[in-house]
Amino acid sequence: MLAHGSLKKFLTGLGLAAFLIGLIPESARALPAPGTKQPLRLFASAIGSIAVNRVLMGINTLGEVGVDPTGRGTAGGGFWPRGTADQYIFNAGLQVAGVVAGTKSAANPWGGDTAGGWFFDGSGGRVQTEAVTLSYSASNPADVANWPSDAYVPQGDDVANLYATPLQGLVSASQGDVHFISWEGNPAFNLVRLHPLGILVDYRLLAWNYPAGAQDVVFLVATVYNVTSADCSVYAIHRAGIRDLLCTQGQKFVSLNNAKFNISLPNGGYTIGTPATPAYMAMAADNDVTSGGGGNYNGLILPFAMGYTYEGHFTAKSPGSAFDPSIFGPPFAAGYGFVGFKYLKGPDGPGAIALFTTFCNGNCGGTTGHGDPGSTIINYRLLAGTPAATDGQCNVTTPGKTPAQLHVCFMLYGPTGADTRMTESSTGLILPPGQARSIVVAFVYAAPVAIPGFAVDPVSTIPPTDVTITNNTDSMFKYNQSGSPGVERVDSISGFVSYNGPHFNVDGSVHQPVQTEFTVVKGSLLGKALVAQAVFDAHFLQEFAPDTPNFFLIPGDKQVTILWKPSATETTGDPYFSVVSNPTVVIAGATVPNPLYDPNYRKFDVEGYRIYRGRADTPTALKLLVQFDYAGTTFKDFTGAVVSGNCAPEIGIATDCPATSPAGGFPTATLPTPTGLSPAVPPGTAYTKFKTYNIGLQSDGSPLRFVDQTTGTRIALLGGTTSLAQVVDTAVSGGGTGFAALNDAGVPFIFVDAAGTPNCSGCGVSNGVTYYYAV
Repeated sequence: MLAHGSLKKFLTGLGLAAFLIGLIPESARALPAPGTKQPLRLFASAIGSIAVNRVLMGINTLGEVGVDPTGRGTAGGGFWPRGTADQYIFNAGLQVAGVVAGTKSAANPWGGDTAGGWFFDGSGGRVQTEAVTLSYSASNPADVANWPSDAYVPQGDDVANLYATPLQGLVSASQGDVHFISWEGNPAFNLVRLHPLGILVDYRLLAWNYPAGAQDVVFLVATVYNVTSADCSVYAIHRAGIRDLLCTQGQKFVSLNNAKFNISLPNGGYTIGTPATPAYMAMAADNDVTSGGGGNYNGLILPFAMGYTYEGHFTAKSPGSAFDPSIFGPPFAAGYGFVGFKYLKGPDGPGAIALFTTFCNGNCGGTTGHGDPGSTIINYRLLAGTPAATDGQCNVTTPGKTPAQLHVCFMLYGPTGADTRMTESSTGLILPPGQARSIVVAFVYAAPVAIPGFAVDPVSTIPPTDVTITNNTDSMFKYNQSGSPGVERVDSISGFVSYNGPHFNVDGSVHQPVQTEFTVVKGSLLGKALVAQAVFDAHFLQEFAPDTPNFFLIPGDKQVTILWKPSATETTGDPYFSVVSNPTVVIAGATVPNPLYDPNYRKFDVEGYRIYRGRADTPTALKLLVQFDYAGTTFKDFTGAVVSGNCAPEIGIATDCPATSPAGGFPTATLPTPTGLSPAVPPGTAYTKFKTYNIGLQSDGSPLRFVDQTTGTRIALLGGTTSLAQVVDTAVSGGGTGFAALNDAGVPFIFVDAAGTPNCSGCGVSNGVTYYYAV
């Protein structure tokens, strides 16, 4: 039912029915409905990982993401590419801090207090959180069979608005969601803070192997709930699957803290944050790029709401590192790259960073006083951008501007890297009892761009020099006027090509740049960041399997007749087509290139149907009996995705590219040269030239074969040849799939499973046996 990339999902998904010959057919359901309570959660765990695409990131149910997935605590937790020893994250997670609204009194004993919880603590050992649920992975069939009601993709409340309607209520919104819940409300874990704040966090991690660029991204949706109320009615605004859990935790919060501190917290809870002192959520991390992490720097590009970490030499510190040329080939360098943390959404608006700062394990390039915060109160001041003089000296300064206005405090500069950590706070929020806010963060992994004059060098480093440049067009303009590059060198290595927005606003004020006004290298850190933003802006809607067709079973003497109707998708089409079919999109009133544009994508893509059969003794072991495909169908290739000899237009090789209609060849990109990295095909260009292929076997008897056209997948070799590093056979055309080839014979919508049925060697049933069918 599928194909790869643009030529996808040819055959429809499973529709399952069971019957005993001689009896009425009966539907079978594999999963509990959303809202169904599971009596026991036997198959989930307190540790786990998300390993859907080329990223491996561990989790634990204390609330840490990018942690050692084995639970040892002595190894890293974020590796890329998956399957290598190339470490990028040691540990990461959320931090939450805020001020309790109101004035301290007997009725509000914590009024005015600053409190919070570290779901991730860079110094280690200061545990402030605990698990509320175990973790559940949609990639684990045992977990799916015991999927709890709170773990379904939200449906029926404000959090559901983050997801496209077709995804709501499913087990997984991606190719393998991971879900768990933790909180910081138990006063038994109360180190370096006055008391708990009353925050519960619902975590959902998502990942895909498509579209191009997303295979190196993991998405985190973190929803914080104010659970300071013991009154269950305040949680009624949330979906049915989580209300009872929130009520239980709220009552637990009040009773535990009343007993611990001998107080009477308000039964109805309290608001977290005020207009003058809002609360903050933050992503914090110990990003050890290369084993050990020494020699690391942090960088920042504020228009992208993304901080990142890299190793200053871009080289490995230990043997065993691997740099697959399909990822690290031109226009990239074969060396350690970047891991970025990009805000896709803030708690009350678009993704933005309130304050970014660096900490160090030990000294920071020879300077001291920049270790992890010593208390939650200090951490709150840093997240708010209002550090006290005793909290550590900010070295990023501009006369007349506070750290909160610059959005950055301390950065490690100079020739010597360190074991750095980072914290980037979201914009502020006010959270009344029972209410929730979400942030969405993309963890982005990318290779370094091989800009002119750059090479992986074990001796010299490339530190950041001024991380405020890209947040101010006046700064970029002045740097250019002085003859210097418009951005830092490391910004170019992370994918910056040019800034295309205005210098001044219409009122004469300096324009603040936004991410859509930058031209970036496809497949770079910044390029993948734009892809991640586009995936989120589409509410995580991705390629969808066609709707299951309605079908009917008519039992007979040693035979079964299967009749089916066309899938509804044949009429409605794939909803994802609206996301990828246009070369440009309109964001905030501006028309900009669409990072997800795919001219090969088809709205109507049902090519045919397969019929499977299983027995009652092995109902999950379905056997393919037969497949039918429509006659005379074709596929238009606009990008050279069909493998055709020495044809790789995305890296500038067109020796064997077939003639297109209209004539002129596929749009061809250009490999980087010393003169720059700008592609020959400007972003936002509509592709109009195509080659038409029959779907099924070609004239030479071979199936159509496709290549993933992510930058760097096909490699240029000497003499202009190409290495097809990641070729994908269409699953419906035979190839190595074990399925019969498509034959353009048409779809009859009726089939008889009986011994002797033509072109069906496995057909034939026995009376008195229960069989399962899928169409």
